[in-house]
Amino acid sequence: ATHVVATDSLLGSVSTYPEFTLRFQLKLTGRVDGLSSILHFVKGTNPFGSTGRIPGVWARDYSTKLHFRMATETSFNDGCDPPTPLALGVWTSIVVRVSEERLLSVLYDGTEVCR
Repeated sequence: ATHVVATDSLLGSVSTYPEFTLRFQLKLTGRVDGLSSILHFVKGTNPFGSTGRIPGVWARDYSTKLHFRMATETSFNDGCDPPTPLALGVWTSIVVRVSEERLLSVLYDGTEVCR
């Protein structure tokens, strides 16, 4: 089932471990001006601190390429940018993994696209 979420909506709370896997399906239906937040987990109210992006996913400016970020002890902005754009109107299975060493990797439909 499709679930459309209003901007700046708090859907609930989750607990994470230092190592985790996040899976979700995404279908982009258009492009927008500026970085567009798709998913953004934050502990507390500071989106730029060491708990500000656990993780965060954005669509890039006028693009279907995604931007993945994960806050670490050394940077609130660690992450990767897959070179592969998503097709408009097509569901993509996305997996975001964070290893015990706090390394982030991203898979689209079972294929690793960045780390």
